[in-house]
Amino acid sequence: MGVPPVRHLPITTVSGVLGKQASLPCDITPLERDDAVYMVLWFKEDDNEPLYNFDVRGRQVAQARLSSSDKYFGKRAFFRATTHPAQLLVDEIKLSDEGMYRCRVDFRNSPTRNLKINFTVIVPPDRPIIYDSRRREKANTVEPYSEGSDIALICEVKGGRPRPNVTWYLDNSVIDESFETRSDGTTVNHLSYPNIGRQHLDARLMCVASNTNLTPPNNKVVVLDVN
Repeated sequence: MGVPPVRHLPITTVSGVLGKQASLPCDITPLERDDAVYMVLWFKEDDNEPLYNFDVRGRQVAQARLSSSDKYFGKRAFFRATTHPAQLLVDEIKLSDEGMYRCRVDFRNSPTRNLKINFTVIVPPDRPIIYDSRRREKANTVEPYSEGSDIALICEVKGGRPRPNVTWYLDNSVIDESFETRSDGTTVNHLSYPNIGRQHLDARLMCVASNTNLTPPNNKVVVLDVN
């Protein structure tokens, strides 16, 4: 079975989170009803040696012969052929897993199909740290404020790839979504909220850091005690 050129294949973009499980899709459904998959091979970038082999020649899908190269995923990978599209599941994602992958599907009758997947690894940010204007960390859950006073707090978040959005919420409402990234990679949001009143008693001020919808965001909460 000949392999068509793979340079100009459409590319599917997929993201995964560092340390979590990721799924690389591959459409293995034959175009004709009387056709069948013979073999699925996975490659990374320009490496001509397959990193994963799903071989069903002369077998049922459930009895497919599987092999996963220790050079890449080893025991971390498993090919799930029964989903639509099929998926190469990879556990405990590493930064080195990032890159361009190619899924090659050999059929009994149809020409070989090649698909490309651009896989990006997302690194979650650290948990936010809240400081007051004097750079004192607000480690306490409850912070006292006098009625009529102003809130001036700084939320700092280290790490994250891509850099996170850092947003302040008062209860469930966004009150500040302006942030900046320093040269050391720390993302900062300065909150200035005027004229605290009795209506803010037990309100929750929350700084949220998020760079993906694949995992819950990190946050730090301060509960207002107004007197």
